[in-house]
Amino acid sequence: MSIPERDRVLKEMEDAVREAQRQALLGELEQYCMQVEEPSTSQASRRRRPKKTEDVRWIKRDSDGNIIYANPRSSRKPAGTPRPKQSVIGVSESTAVETVVEVRSDFTAVTAEAFLEELHQSLAEDIEGDSPPCLRPPQASSDWMTRKRQLSEWWGKERPQLVNNMLARQHAAPRICQLCGNNPAVICCSDCRPQPYLCGQCDIRVHQRQVFHNRDLMTNTFFHPLPPTTCVLDSVLTHCERLVPLEMPDKVCNCLRSSVIAGQSIAVVTMNGRYDLRLPQIKCEACEASWSPELGDLIRSDSFRQSFLEWEAARYEVDKLTREDHFNCPACSPDMLAVSVDGNRKLYRFKTAARSEEKAIFDGVFIANDGDVQRFVDYIHTATNHVSGRGVCGGHWSAAREMSRKASGKTDEEGLELAVCRHGVLLRALNMFRGEIFAYPLYLQQQMASKAITFFAMDVACKYWPYLQKVAEKCPELQHLLDMRPFLSVFHAKAHDFMCEVKWSGAYQEGAGSTLGEEVEQCNAFLSRIAVTTKHMSKAGRTDMLTVMGMRWNQQKINHLSSTLTRRYQKTTVALEEQLQNLEAMKIQMGITDDQLESWVIDVKQWAGGTTSPTDGAVAAVASRIEDLVASVKRRSQFLYKDSDGSKQRARMRRKIREEKAILTSVVDKYNSMVEQEEQLNMDDILSKSIVWPWQLKHSGRYTILLNIY
Repeated sequence: MSIPERDRVLKEMEDAVREAQRQALLGELEQYCMQVEEPSTSQASRRRRPKKTEDVRWIKRDSDGNIIYANPRSSRKPAGTPRPKQSVIGVSESTAVETVVEVRSDFTAVTAEAFLEELHQSLAEDIEGDSPPCLRPPQASSDWMTRKRQLSEWWGKERPQLVNNMLARQHAAPRICQLCGNNPAVICCSDCRPQPYLCGQCDIRVHQRQVFHNRDLMTNTFFHPLPPTTCVLDSVLTHCERLVPLEMPDKVCNCLRSSVIAGQSIAVVTMNGRYDLRLPQIKCEACEASWSPELGDLIRSDSFRQSFLEWEAARYEVDKLTREDHFNCPACSPDMLAVSVDGNRKLYRFKTAARSEEKAIFDGVFIANDGDVQRFVDYIHTATNHVSGRGVCGGHWSAAREMSRKASGKTDEEGLELAVCRHGVLLRALNMFRGEIFAYPLYLQQQMASKAITFFAMDVACKYWPYLQKVAEKCPELQHLLDMRPFLSVFHAKAHDFMCEVKWSGAYQEGAGSTLGEEVEQCNAFLSRIAVTTKHMSKAGRTDMLTVMGMRWNQQKINHLSSTLTRRYQKTTVALEEQLQNLEAMKIQMGITDDQLESWVIDVKQWAGGTTSPTDGAVAAVASRIEDLVASVKRRSQFLYKDSDGSKQRARMRRKIREEKAILTSVVDKYNSMVEQEEQLNMDDILSKSIVWPWQLKHSGRYTILLNIY
């Protein structure tokens, strides 16, 4: 800008300031005249202000020509909020003079180019502040779902590289000790960076105090993990005592003859696992004073969920390359004797839990894909003309129903349906969305049909098997599932009707051996430990956590499988000898032969396969009511802690048991008044043990004796 132009601009500014001062003085005089001529009579008139128009906007600048805002950006209101209007007409003369002086002293350093650039920036800020927030894309810094999606994408891209790095790390090449530089390295320590390769002598010298380091033995190009109590001397593995590294007192007495010795054996658990060490102990040989550490010095804990799941994912990929199946029982291969299926209603998930679009890392590995299960259920319901209802076996069983609606509107997944082999190894699972309908165990049975299973165990096998026969008629591709044999769980059978127990219980199945069919209950108890956490997780997080828990459970079972089978064989051998001795004593006492005994067993099974009921219609209705109530009370008492995860729900179940017992007492009294003395029932007997109902006995004498023996 040239000097004449600058002088012209300064002159215009001076004229504008003089005009503003003149207008301010005129406004004050006019207001004073109005107050003198018309004195105010009310508070409202005194607060009136003449309407003013904004002619000049005052802008302050610093010595560099930058605008000085009245409110800094850190304290400014967000975009979209109305800004208070600042009136500059009614300013005092002293303020106007001070502003004029400031403008005059700062405006000389402003150029036309700087003024235009500042104006352009101000317009851009106003446009950006006035834009509606809905047009802005979500930012990862403020949107949780965007962050989770980006995080999953980043991990997915890096996962193949993580697997390759894990495989490359397993190659143990010949090395020289990086500490002494003379002897060949026999130990690789992952914590001794940047010199991890050590010889035997250097390893002892370094790790005598660093006992928690992760050490591996290098032999034949493979790494073998070493505990801290094992070292290498002259190329031979040797046992050595290692002490827990703790802070110890300098002395315990004034004798100056104290020494550190190995004290009590202890297992120290850290993030890296378990270490079998010895506690340090200071003991004086003269005065026998001693010092031992306390338990509080040994416990530490920490966790980091996302890194843990990614580490498990990398381990799983490596195990797949080595063809290691985490959900397969070695003792049940190639043929499987029995599979137990049951639902776990404690492993539900709330709808209000964390919502995320990320996909589970272990989707379909252990828990079946929800879409595949839903398509199978819809196909079965369409083919069989599904009608909602309840299955009855002496009573109403929650697991023996086929419902098409959700049990609760607060949950998304209502539980987990599990399939377990007779050795307690988890095989397969699926999420339940409609309660324990029969289509869910049918899907698991169809998925495991290739394993040549002999027995299919359930707690309501007496109702499931007729359902399977009906489905097989409508769906011929499922006919091969009937090659399996139904197996009613032994302990669950005690709460069923006695005829049902004789016909379906696994205790009376030929070839079942000592199989109980209750193995899934042990797995349910283990997985229910984390139900308090998984019900608040996202869908992907819950699937991954349950899968990891299942893999660790199976690993523990497989590691102890040899000792478990040995103990089972010994117990079964002893039990078999005792039962054979009891059988021989009973045969001698009753004077019967093996053929007669076999004939009796066949007769009892034929009786259980038939249908018996009182001839009187009124008595038959009361008898059916008694069967329903007894089965319901037994069932609720047996599953009081299995189907509930809170004290309030258990209190409701206990109240329901008391109500049903009161009804049962009145119904039994009514039945006893309708029958003869020898057919009457005792309230204590029908609830304490499994009995044969009087209306189920054929009064030929022969069946009565057989059933009492059976």
